[in-house]
Amino acid sequence: MNLSFILITLMPLSAFNQPDSTTSYEAIMKEHIVMLNNASTIGEMQEAANGFFRVSQVHTDEWLPRYYTALAYANMGYMSIGGVDDKDVFFIEAEKHLESAGKISENNSEIITLKGYSLMGKLNADPVNRGQRLSPRILQLYNKARQLNPENPRAVVLSARMEFGMSSFMGQDTSPLCERIFARKELFSEETDDNLLPSWGEYILKDLLEECK
Repeated sequence: MNLSFILITLMPLSAFNQPDSTTSYEAIMKEHIVMLNNASTIGEMQEAANGFFRVSQVHTDEWLPRYYTALAYANMGYMSIGGVDDKDVFFIEAEKHLESAGKISENNSEIITLKGYSLMGKLNADPVNRGQRLSPRILQLYNKARQLNPENPRAVVLSARMEFGMSSFMGQDTSPLCERIFARKELFSEETDDNLLPSWGEYILKDLLEECK
């Protein structure tokens, strides 16, 4: 058989077998997002974080792998039953990856919201000693995130969560805030997990609505 015919015949097969880097990136990211969403232990959350970190080392111009690495570490901080220092290890790691993500995508409402979420975890670890110092910074982050995207569900609900906690701590009437929260109870209705963008946080809204009853 003519060699040129063999080469021409094989070329389409070779091209077909070449991996599509975009498809591979999206597929592996979706796989790790499912892992993250299903994680119920620090070990499982760490496994998800490791996966996202590996992706970030290959796709160096993408902010989402770094974002999700940070989210996994922040979640570990919230899940930790250790002391303040033990929890801080996770939040500090989250902040490190958020800084990297922010350099790729500046003024990103999701990244700024997650910075507030991580910092709120630090506050929750030691509210007596950190409340006065961290509360204004957290609210500032959430406000900036909402300015950048007023319809960001995570920015809206976490800001409300923070305000509710502060009002409750100071013995203030939370009913006006609760009215605002109930007015936004469909906040996550437009969210979808069909793409790679963040869609977490509905459980925070549900908890808040329950507390407002």
